[in-house]
Amino acid sequence: MRAYLSGHAGLIFACFAVGFLCCVWAGSQADKALPPTEGWYSYYAYEINERGAVPYLDFELLFPPLYVYVIAFVTKIFGYRLMVLRVFGVLIYTATGVFACLIFGKLFRKPLVGMIGGMLTAAFLQSESAQIFYDYIRLMDLSVYASIYFFLRYFDGVFRPGSSVEKRDGPFSSDGILGTVFAVHASLYKQSSGLLYLAFCLAALVFAAAVFGQKRDLWRQVLVSFAVCVLLYGGMFLFLASKGALGAYFYYNFQASVGAKGGSLSAVLFGWFFREKKLLFACLPVALLWVGLLFAAAVYSRRKRAERGVKDADGANGADADDKAEQRLMYATAAAALLTVVLCFAIPALAEIFSSWNRSWRKYLPFLFSMLAFPAFAGACIFRRKIRADDGFLCKYFYLSGTAFVLAYAVSMSGGLGESQVAPAFALSAVSFAGIARFPRRRFLSLATAVFMVFDLGISFSVKIRSPYSWWGLDTGSYGEQTTECVIPAFQGIEMNEAYARMYNNVYREIRENSAAEEEIFIFPHMPVLYLATERRRATFTAVQWFDVSTDQAVAEDIEVLKEKRPVVLVLCFIPDSVREAHEQSFREGQKSGLTKMQEFLCRFVEEENYILLSSDTVSAEYTIEVYRLPESG
Repeated sequence: MRAYLSGHAGLIFACFAVGFLCCVWAGSQADKALPPTEGWYSYYAYEINERGAVPYLDFELLFPPLYVYVIAFVTKIFGYRLMVLRVFGVLIYTATGVFACLIFGKLFRKPLVGMIGGMLTAAFLQSESAQIFYDYIRLMDLSVYASIYFFLRYFDGVFRPGSSVEKRDGPFSSDGILGTVFAVHASLYKQSSGLLYLAFCLAALVFAAAVFGQKRDLWRQVLVSFAVCVLLYGGMFLFLASKGALGAYFYYNFQASVGAKGGSLSAVLFGWFFREKKLLFACLPVALLWVGLLFAAAVYSRRKRAERGVKDADGANGADADDKAEQRLMYATAAAALLTVVLCFAIPALAEIFSSWNRSWRKYLPFLFSMLAFPAFAGACIFRRKIRADDGFLCKYFYLSGTAFVLAYAVSMSGGLGESQVAPAFALSAVSFAGIARFPRRRFLSLATAVFMVFDLGISFSVKIRSPYSWWGLDTGSYGEQTTECVIPAFQGIEMNEAYARMYNNVYREIRENSAAEEEIFIFPHMPVLYLATERRRATFTAVQWFDVSTDQAVAEDIEVLKEKRPVVLVLCFIPDSVREAHEQSFREGQKSGLTKMQEFLCRFVEEENYILLSSDTVSAEYTIEVYRLPESG
């Protein structure tokens, strides 16, 4: 153990530095800002735990069931306070950052590069203003990063000189099995991104087995991975069948989820590209140059090493692990990263300056980088004999660049590129030169990469400090404005700005005073956490009536339900025309969505049924939340 710790001291420090930075960053955000769109799955968990609800049968769900049951498990033990889940989110985020560090450390065998890659990934994936640390995307990210790490370990075993997986692990590789298990796990959180990633992993194994045909370990792993997929999915199907929800699962996760975006698969797959083609083409020349230079540097460096007979040592403690200058730079970089977080919080003006540097190229350039690097290194694997490069490195870089491309492309199908899934591509494009470099004066390249990382951390952190949460115009205000708590027990421990605290207090009071526990209410369109907070029953099948989270058919049926039931209390947050039109133009060619039809119905409904306005609170520029009750329910 002592020898192992001594041999991996650099990587251990890198992981600790990344984990500590993630913990400080997420911890500082955990008790700040509370958008009404948070807590969807907390409410689903409440329905499962307290009322025996079954997903797909008792409430509409267009996603796989795993995340619902994870949240149900956590809340069953620790209760329904959102602060509990936010602490859970800090752990998820920290683990994700550590795995990112391990990934880049494993690929490049340089602790400094691993630390920089881990910090860049962690900061960038959370810089998207609509992300919450514990949501299903974060758990999918954790599963994906764990899967990537174990597959990289597996490829290390396959291509290690004079060794084989079978000699070390027996006929089945634990790394290959764990990589597949986590890949399947990711697909059970989000079907689009997760299934694409799982399919890519299986395809990458087949490709590697075909290209490196002498490696029979690869063909064995292909069969084992397919068997693991069948076993895990079979278990989930049996569980759903026991609940009577298997058929509904297939309908809502595939047919209905595509239908919720307008029903056009081509619009989902390719529509985003045509909407954003100007920005993509503007970044393309830089991406081509970047990948070309990187590919040339990779081939040159690896060829020179091969000619000298230099082999990477086992583990992530690469060729420069004993380089004192590299170690000092790593310590200084870690300190600078932590100082950047502190300064951004302490000096609002500095955060404003950093956030002003947030540009769209930070998403588009890394995406194009991964899109070009992936086929380039796939070709290098095929023609590796001619370029005389290292088989193991080529295979691992092909796999990681392909993964980065697949994740970025998958998230684009939800409306466009997002920072959360572009993060691996962003970090890979930023650290690759420093990771690959094996030439004189390469320390200057490491120093430049470290300086870039510290500056970019300032941008990512400042974006969230300036606006902890912003989604389609629903903005919670800056970090400094989050100073007030509301009276709702489920929200205890979370500070928000005064407008949100006032709104929550009013909504909570009016619902509790104007409805009984057994009576049904209706909350529109994306605030089901208020059902949980007020302990009231939902009148409709859909809990969320958002564009791609509910089907038009289910919303139309719920309109009829509302006409019949006339809920005693309505809580309405009307969506601005600009937001609705943007969604409908993107996926429906301007045709009305279920949300628009429901909103138009509710405008008429409150007048026709003479609902009485109890409170009205403006929480953001275009968002006002109103509470109504029936005249006879007062």
